[in-house]
Amino acid sequence: MKNMFSGNQEKKIPKNFKACYETDSITKNLWLWCERLEKLGAVLFWIILISGIIMAITSSYSVSVEETTHGTYYTWTESETITTFEWDIFVVSIIETALYAFIEYCVYHVLALLIASLASIVQHTKITANISLYTSAQAEGITEDYEEPMEEEKTVEKENDETVKTGEN
Repeated sequence: MKNMFSGNQEKKIPKNFKACYETDSITKNLWLWCERLEKLGAVLFWIILISGIIMAITSSYSVSVEETTHGTYYTWTESETITTFEWDIFVVSIIETALYAFIEYCVYHVLALLIASLASIVQHTKITANISLYTSAQAEGITEDYEEPMEEEKTVEKENDETVKTGEN
């Protein structure tokens, strides 16, 4: 059974049960990427929404030019510009923009969920491996056994905690 510990010399055997639950740098970086993607999706959502509203307002104004000809002997043209606001174009543009922004947010949210699931799988796999390594090492007597404090020590610790809380010496 001791041969299984000689294969990976870099792997450290956890000293106690609490050390089995420590996260490593790979898991921390995956969780960080998850948070960053979620924030990026939210920022891009608002950028798309605000720019879409601005574009919807500017595209909803239509300019028409009316030309009229006056005079009997001389002809000249007079032009008049009329701007109107087209509500149907505005509503359609707002709906399209909201749809695009929502789809973009959903895509980034799904990517963040996929990375979070990968981080969770990696984290739980490492924890399971550390626990099995710890229990195997304990069974073989390779590590120091983690001993629970005896009843007398527990009562002394409780009394010390109570005196610290109350401030008595």
